[in-house]
Amino acid sequence: MEKRRKHLIDLLGERSKSEEISAELINVETRQGFVLESLMLNLNNIETVPAYFAKPLNAVEPLPTVIFNHSHGGNFDQGKEELLTSSSYLQTPSFVEAIIELGFAVCSIDMWGFNQRKGKQESELVKEMLLDGQTLWGMRIFDNIALLDYLETRSDVDPARLATIGMSMGGLMSWWLAALDERIKVTVDIAAQVHIETLKQKRGLDHHGFYYYVPGFLKHFSTLAVQEMIAPRPRLSMIGRDDRMCPIEGAGFLNERLRSTYVEHDVSENWEGCILTGGHQETKEMRSLWKTFLKNHL
Repeated sequence: MEKRRKHLIDLLGERSKSEEISAELINVETRQGFVLESLMLNLNNIETVPAYFAKPLNAVEPLPTVIFNHSHGGNFDQGKEELLTSSSYLQTPSFVEAIIELGFAVCSIDMWGFNQRKGKQESELVKEMLLDGQTLWGMRIFDNIALLDYLETRSDVDPARLATIGMSMGGLMSWWLAALDERIKVTVDIAAQVHIETLKQKRGLDHHGFYYYVPGFLKHFSTLAVQEMIAPRPRLSMIGRDDRMCPIEGAGFLNERLRSTYVEHDVSENWEGCILTGGHQETKEMRSLWKTFLKNHL
């Protein structure tokens, strides 16, 4: 398995990693029920990474901690602000409030090209990184792997209870990150059960941005092979049956095969793959399901 992970990481391109992970605390504020830190993290050797870290007031530490991966939606102004303010296709209250209510801490970063990391168009980032032997998707993943390194340095974080959650691009990040790093103990992805082979067959590749495509991926891997790297750790995957970005035939195939994988590991209770009412969105039903799943497994 480790050889397969290394091979997949190699496909993602060269990694620029900081020799020393560090953080600068920019601001601390107390909000309704939680403390919010604004941070600048040193996760790579290219640019610092803006982040939020929130934890419940007066909680017993160290805390289970969730990495929230923001969505794309073409909204490059938002980034990690989605943690605090939500989006039109997400439920209310915001994810920070919902996660804090469970008694967990939560952390989120601006991914390359979003919010405080704007300045270059995403298309320019893709081209520039390809020229330098990198991929944008890989660089976004590598920042989150380094974020795990940072979280392990915090005395208020329980490194044995780390989870990840997100919708759309954030959901894709959730299952990729969990596949590549076993420190993620619980995974939740919303509107992101994308079987790349079905997407290609149905000529749906343009439903996803350039950022997501990794040179040579299908020559060496399958979507299923990557997702099987998460087993036997708990994972909840949810899509709407009318979500054209997640073709239902591919999602059904993945869900069925992963069910068998988890049965083989004798942990069938750790896998939930749901095709529900709705489109490319987080529904109230999904919100209820993921809160219960995190509570039960983290």
